[in-house]
Amino acid sequence: MSKEIERKYRVTYWSPEALGLLRTGELSVIYQGYMSRNPVKRVRLLWGQNGKYAEITEKGVGTIEREENTQRVNFPEGERLYAQCSYTVQKIRIRNGRYEFDFFLNKLAGLEVLEIELNSVEEQIALPAGLGVIEVTHDTNFRASFHNVHLSEQKSVSSLLGYNIIRETIRFSHMQPGIDATIERLKAVIGEKGFTVLAVAGPSSSGKGYFTRKIKEYFGDRAAVINLDDFFIGVTAMRARNIEHFDVHSAVDACAAAQKVAELVEGKDSVMVPDYDFKRGERAGEKKVTRPQDLLIIEGLYALYPPLETLADISVFIDVDVHGAFCRRIKRDFIGGRTSQRAAKVFEMYCCQVHPSRQRFVDFQRDFADFIVVNAMRPATEMSFNDEGAETQKKFLISGSGASSSRANNFLAVVLAVLNQEGFNEQKPDSPFHQSDTFYEAPSQHWFDKINEADKRGSGDELMRVRRTISASGKTLYQLAYKGPKDETNFLDRRRVMKLEILPCQRDYLSDYLGYRKIGEVEKFRRIFRSADSVLRVAIDVFIAVGGVWVEINGSNKGEVEALERKFIKAGLQENRFTDKSYFDLYILKELDKFLQSILNI
Repeated sequence: MSKEIERKYRVTYWSPEALGLLRTGELSVIYQGYMSRNPVKRVRLLWGQNGKYAEITEKGVGTIEREENTQRVNFPEGERLYAQCSYTVQKIRIRNGRYEFDFFLNKLAGLEVLEIELNSVEEQIALPAGLGVIEVTHDTNFRASFHNVHLSEQKSVSSLLGYNIIRETIRFSHMQPGIDATIERLKAVIGEKGFTVLAVAGPSSSGKGYFTRKIKEYFGDRAAVINLDDFFIGVTAMRARNIEHFDVHSAVDACAAAQKVAELVEGKDSVMVPDYDFKRGERAGEKKVTRPQDLLIIEGLYALYPPLETLADISVFIDVDVHGAFCRRIKRDFIGGRTSQRAAKVFEMYCCQVHPSRQRFVDFQRDFADFIVVNAMRPATEMSFNDEGAETQKKFLISGSGASSSRANNFLAVVLAVLNQEGFNEQKPDSPFHQSDTFYEAPSQHWFDKINEADKRGSGDELMRVRRTISASGKTLYQLAYKGPKDETNFLDRRRVMKLEILPCQRDYLSDYLGYRKIGEVEKFRRIFRSADSVLRVAIDVFIAVGGVWVEINGSNKGEVEALERKFIKAGLQENRFTDKSYFDLYILKELDKFLQSILNI
C-alpha cells in the first residue's frame, strides 16, 4: 500500500501564461471505470506518449491523504474489465511536473480540474501563475463530488455544479452551409481582433482537408495552414515509445504543434514546423510557416485537443457517419492507390485500428466545437470514378413459382444457343460456383426499417454485401462489395465502388467492429460465361431454398448490355421477363411476387 496526497482545484480561468503549461506538458487520454465504488476499486486505461497500459487501483478513504494500492494488468484484461463497468469517466490529462490538468470528456465535457501531488499534507506548492481556480479539497459540498468515482455517477456537468459551462454548438447538416457560416464568423472575428486562429478537427475521411482548402481559398494569401499530420513523430519514435499505430493520438505531438501556433499568435514573423514524409513514415526535415495577415488554420485529427483548442478563436468539427468514413477511406487507400497494401489488410486496419481510435480519441471533440459540420457521403457523385467503373446489369427470369419445366428448359436452351453464337465461353474449371451473399445495413442508415414507407428510396445496392464463393475447382473466396445507387433509367447502372477480397476470418467484421446490422442472406449456384473480349459476363443463377432460375447480363458498357438483351429477345425470350431489380430486392424485400404477377402466363 502507498499513500496518495493531493489537492484538487476546479479551473475557472486560464491566462496566456497558464496555457503555456499545456504546451510543455505530457498529454495522455484516460478511461476509468469503477468495479466497486465503496470501497473504491478502479480500472484505468491510459494512452500516453510512451504507449498504453492498464492498471487496477484500490483506494482508501480520506480528503487530502488516503491509502491506495495499484497493480498493472495486461491491456486486453483492462479493456474487458472497463467494458463491464456501469460508472465511468474519460479525460485528457496534461501533466507538467507536479501539476496534473484534467479535461473531462463526454457527459462531463467542460469540467477542468487541477490536481497537485504533494509529498506531505503540510507541503505548500504555489498555484500556476494566471490560473483561476476554486479549491475543492476541503469543501464538503465539492470534495465528495470531485472524487472521480463520484464524478462517474453524474449525468452532466450541470447536475454537478447546478449550471452548464459548455459552449453552445451550432450544427450544420451539409458541408457548404458550414463553410459559409464559418467564413462569415471568421470575417466578423477578424474585423474585431485582427489575427485569428481557426481549428478544424474530425475523423479520418470526414472532409477536414476539403473544408480547410475552401476556407483557405476564400482568404487567399491572408491565411496559412498548419497541418497536424506534419507533427507525426514517425515510425522510429513510435517503436521506441511502444505506440502501436498512427491512429492513436500519441502518434502526433499536439503539444509541439500548439507551441508553434502560440508563437505565431504572440506575433512571431514565422516558425519552422516538421515536414512529414508519408512514404518513409518519418520527418524529412523542416519547413517555414509565415505568420499570415488574418487567419491561421490548424487542421488535423486532434485539432480540438486542449493545447490547441485553447488557442483557437473558432473551432469546427467535421463529422461523418461510419458508413461514409469507411467507404471514403477504402476508396482513398485501396481503390485510389494511396497504399500498396492488400485489400484485406486495409479492411483490417480500418476495423481494428482506425474506427476504434476514432471512437476513443476523436469523436469527443464534438463537445469542444463552435460548429459541427456534417459531411455525409454522397454516393451518386463521390463513389463514381469513370465510365470504365460503371456497371450495368439486366436480369431475365427463366423459371419461377408455377413455371413449367418444359418452358424453363426452352428458355435455357435459347440462352445457351445465343451465348454459343456470340462466342461466350464458360469460366472453367471454376464454374459453376456456390455463392452465399449476406447483406448489411450501416448503423446510421436505418433504411431497412423504412422499406414499407411509401417514399422509400434505394435498393439493396445501397447496402454492404459479403459474398462467399466456392468454385467447382475447390477454391473459396470472400469478397466485400458496395455498389452505389441506381441511376434514373430502368437499367441497373451502378458504380463499382468497392470489391475487396477479404479473409475468411473477416466475414463478420462489419457487424463485430463497425456496428453494421445483418439483414438478409441469399444463396445460389452460378454458372458464369464471358465474351471473348471479356466486356460482358452472363451468369445463370439457380437460387437455393427460395427458388428461381435467372440469367444476369453484366458489363461496363451499357450499349453492349442492351445489344445482348435485344439478341436474347430476338431469339425468343419474352421482353417482360427482364427486370432491373437486384436479387436483394427480389428475395429480401419480397418483391418477387409482384414481378411474377406482372408477367402473363407464367
